[in-house]
Amino acid sequence: MRDGVFQVSVIGQFIVVEGRHPEKQDEFGTIERHFIRKFNLPRGVQPEGVSSNLTSDGTLTIQALPLKPKDGSPARAIPIKIVSGPSDGAAPTTQDGKMEENK
Repeated sequence: MRDGVFQVSVIGQFIVVEGRHPEKQDEFGTIERHFIRKFNLPRGVQPEGVSSNLTSDGTLTIQALPLKPKDGSPARAIPIKIVSGPSDGAAPTTQDGKMEENK
């Protein structure tokens, strides 16, 4: 927003972007532009880790850091399912050609 003011803040579980353009007089009166946009703060991010950048061409970028894992979180083993045949990117199938169901 040229000659305007942007503000990015975290309020509760929302990222709030606010923009205001200064008042301008024309032959009909005063023009003022103002907007507020709220976005849900994504799960798994640190509210205090939100940052924003505004480029010279007017692109606003907002980033948030992921939550730090809790110390002592138990590791979880992910089972590996053995399927026959080489990987071709297709879903595994049984011998009769039907798609294998998760069991």
